[in-house]
Amino acid sequence: MLHSTAFLVIACVAIAIQSFLLFLFLFEPYLPYKIKKRPVALQTKQFSDLLEVLAGAHIYHHCNVEVLTNGEVYFEAERGGVL
Repeated sequence: MLHSTAFLVIACVAIAIQSFLLFLFLFEPYLPYKIKKRPVALQTKQFSDLLEVLAGAHIYHHCNVEVLTNGEVYFEAERGGVL
C-alpha cells in the first residue's frame, strides 16, 4: 500500500541518503596531484609515462598529434585538407 507510514519513512530515508551522497560527490576535495621531482623534457619516454599515470589513460606512441590553433585550420583538417 502506497499510503502506509512505513513506505513514507523508507522514502524519506532514501531521499536523505541520496541527498547526502550527492553532497559528497559535488563537494568532495580534489585529489592533489603534485610532482615533487624536477619536470622532464617533453620528448622523453619519462614524460609520456608520467602523463599516462596522471591522466589515467594510455598513450599510443605510433600516432601523430597536431595542434590546431584556430577554427580555419581545424575545419581544413576535418575536411581532409593538407596542413
